[in-house]
Amino acid sequence: MERLNWDDVHLLMHYREIMPENELKQFQTDINRFINGEPAQYIIGKANFYGNDLIVNSNVLIPRPETEELVDWILNDNADGPLNVLDVGTGSGAIAIALKQQRPQWNVWASDISSAALEVAEKKCNKKSC
Repeated sequence: MERLNWDDVHLLMHYREIMPENELKQFQTDINRFINGEPAQYIIGKANFYGNDLIVNSNVLIPRPETEELVDWILNDNADGPLNVLDVGTGSGAIAIALKQQRPQWNVWASDISSAALEVAEKKCNKKSC
């Protein structure tokens, strides 16, 4: 469904149709990757976090639902006024992006020791102008 950008309705509408050859090959490749232990988020290249579809790959960890609780805690414990925030070990940029979107007036910086991880975070951040 993710590969085709379908929701449940589209799946039901096309449920009995034969998959085109190129989609079938991609599906089989994806299934084999999943069977071999690769997370679904890495296979499709994205993970949802705090309402955002983040880019993920093997260079970053997949954002966890528990981390959304951290974002809620930070937002609830800090006023709407100006604030400087540093996300150390940003990975996909999940925390930094969520905080900046919820508090545009905050100065949010993201850092990581991994240049590959920073490249992943920058791709999403540049798309969202954060």
